[in-house]
Amino acid sequence: DMPKLLDSGFTIYDFPSFPHRGMLMDTGRRYLSVETIIKNLQLMFWTKMNVLHWHISDDVSFSLDLEGYEKLQYKNPTPLRIVSFCRKPLATWGASRTYIGDLG
Repeated sequence: DMPKLLDSGFTIYDFPSFPHRGMLMDTGRRYLSVETIIKNLQLMFWTKMNVLHWHISDDVSFSLDLEGYEKLQYKNPTPLRIVSFCRKPLATWGASRTYIGDLG
């Protein structure tokens, strides 16, 4: 029972041993469904991981659909859906950082 635990007088000190806590997701060599990618991102968020290295492609072409670079890639909403998902839990955290990779 959480209320009893909180009122028991214990103090818990919890902090990471390393500032960089991350995961590599290699969709360039192995297909992962959007649902699997989002589940991994949720697990990262819940375990307080702060760095995602996403190996998207082994090809020499740049295949993400980015505004301003429309001629370099094909149209695909999947990466945008994943980025949109990532922005939700990071919105308040990211506002306090100078850049997403800020570990301080």
